[in-house]
This record gives sequence, C-alpha cells and structure tokens, in this order.
Amino acid sequence: MMWLEIQRHKKDDKSYLVNWKAYSDQRQVKGPGDDYVTKDDLVREALDHIGRYLRAYKIFKGDPTNIKYRLDYGDGQMVYTNAKAMSMEDIKSIGRYASLDSDSIVIDTNLVKVPDDMLYLADQAANLKMDTYNITIAVDTSYSAKDNFYLANLRYAQQRNWYFYSIVIVALAGMGMLATLWGMTKISGIPYYGASSRITYRFDRIGVETNVLICLVVIVFLSFLSDKVIIQMIQVFIPRGRLNFVRKMLHFLGGYLCIFYTYFSIIRAIRAGILWKNSFIKHVKDELGVYTETQTFMRSLSKNYIAFCCVNIFGTAIAIYLFIKDISLIARIVGFLLMICLLFLDCIYFHKLYKNALQREFIAKAIKRISDGNTDYHLEIEAFDGKRLC
Repeated sequence: MMWLEIQRHKKDDKSYLVNWKAYSDQRQVKGPGDDYVTKDDLVREALDHIGRYLRAYKIFKGDPTNIKYRLDYGDGQMVYTNAKAMSMEDIKSIGRYASLDSDSIVIDTNLVKVPDDMLYLADQAANLKMDTYNITIAVDTSYSAKDNFYLANLRYAQQRNWYFYSIVIVALAGMGMLATLWGMTKISGIPYYGASSRITYRFDRIGVETNVLICLVVIVFLSFLSDKVIIQMIQVFIPRGRLNFVRKMLHFLGGYLCIFYTYFSIIRAIRAGILWKNSFIKHVKDELGVYTETQTFMRSLSKNYIAFCCVNIFGTAIAIYLFIKDISLIARIVGFLLMICLLFLDCIYFHKLYKNALQREFIAKAIKRISDGNTDYHLEIEAFDGKRLC
C-alpha cells in the first residue's frame, strides 16, 4: 500500500500540496506549481503505480515463472526476491543470468548482450533504497512448469518444425513440377518420337490472343462459381477456420487448370508454326498495311515515334501511380513488371531505328559509288528487310 502525505491548499479547493510519495523519494520539481496536483490526478497516479505493482507481482510471484531475481540493498538490510530458498550463487546456476554490484562497473553475466541502461537503472533504484546493492536476475532455461507459456513454446517448436518440413516438401514438389513441365513441353504436339508432323486442335488454331482472353474469362467464371456454388455446398463439411483457405485453393485450382491448358495450346501452335500466322495482331497489321503502303518514310517514322512516346508516357504514368499509391504488394509488382516491359519495348524500337538508319547508310553509299562511275558495285540484299528498301 502506498501512502501519500498531503496538505490542502488554502486558496484552491481542488488543489493539493504533495509533500512526500512512497514510490518516489526524490522530488522532481521544475516550477512553483509542480507540488500541487488535483485529486483526480493524484488518484490516477496512485492507481497507476498500484497496477504496475500488481502486474509485476502476478508475473514474478503469483504465476509460475522462469525469471528469478534477488535484490540485496545495504548488505542484506533490504532483500527483495521471488526465490527465498535460493542464494545468489543458486540463482546464477539455473541458466542465463546478469549480476550487478555497486562496487564494480563490470556486469557479471553469461549473456551475449545485456541492456545498455542496466547499470543506470540499478543506480537509480539503489539511490531510493541504500547506497550499496547487489542485484542478480536469472532465467531458468530448463523451466519445468507446465503453464501457458510452456504450452505456447511447445506449439511454436512444433510449428517451426512443420514450417521447415513444408518448405522442403514445397521445394521438392517445385523441382518435380518443373521437371514434369519441361518433359511435357518437350513432347507437346508431337504424335510420336521423330515425327515431322505436328498435332493441333481447334482451340490452338483460333489465335493466341483469343486463347488468352478465353483463359481469363474462364478463370473469372470458375472463381465466381467456386464462391457462389461450390463453397456454399461444402461449407457444412469444413471447419469455419479453414473455409477461407479452401476458397483460395479452389481459386488457385481453377486458375492453374486454365493456364495449364492455355500454355500447352500455345506450345502446340509454336511447334506447328501457326502462332504468328493465326495471330489477331498479324491480321490487324495486314489490314492496316493497306493504308501505309503509300506513305512516305518520314510520315511513317513520325507516326511510329508519336505512338512510341504515347505508349511510354502512359505506361510510365501507370507504373509511377502503382509505386507511389499506398496499395498492395501485387500492384507494386505489376508496376515493376510494367517498367521492365517498357524498357524492353524501348530497346526493340531503338534497335529498329538503328537498323533502318544503317540500311539508309548502305543505300547512300551505293548511290555515291554508282555516281562516281563504279557501275559494278552491288548491294548485299541480305542486309535489308521489309517491303521497301528506302
């Protein structure tokens, strides 16, 4: 119990002069009004210290604990401990410990690291009691009590082992999956070993863009079906805590099956040589090629450069928004991948411009040679591509 010696102030009915506090012998006054406190503040401060004392008592004395301490002030005049039958040496022998003595500035400990302010706190506490002190705090590493802490530590050790085993299993399964995927990719679209013909299905011949679009639509439909139908049917057989995991697994299974089938459809199209032939982008390019046949080189280059700038500005704006906006990690990964794609497209466009400039240099060099009278000079046609050689 803490006792407060107070004296009522004459001028203010709600203020009290505090002369002494049991939990603080040193008065820390910064101004003339710091000695006066209201009744509400006084009660709140007292209850706060009582709560701290009861919390510490419950942790270190009331409940089983593996923390043992002995605080000896004034050569045994004042002793505080939660292990009365144990001496200082007995406490040190139970496991990890730290011991402080007022006669030494070196901490006697077998710990790798101790708190930096340990000596300062010990001196502050000793000044409230006696000038000399000997403090020992130890942790019983055996801890024989079967309390909640013991059970939680046991569950943590089991979960840690399960986590390690699961990581090993996932790594082995991942390597097996990649090996299986590589083997299936190698034989996909080949009817038998050494065959020159290739197998394609109707789904493979409709175009890669259409395949990807159908895959995305089916994934969305299966996710909707799993949430609204399948989960509703099986939730009575699944514990409530596992329902969210089952929902995610159904989404993953539907996406995996769709992506798996679409992937091998694209592989079969590549093997058969119809990927670009049946591509929707190729059809659009062929249709729009009618409008570009009569265009000059400068006009075509200007339009391509404007389109290049627009794509870069739009893509960079989206990537910056995904990075700056405080959203999920997936969105930031998408922004990073978008920047990688833009960088890749920029490299392709630069290579194309450089190649066109190089071809124009070859043509200019040939014209100069012919104009100088070298009529036997000829260009290497293999160095050029495209419909127009200008």
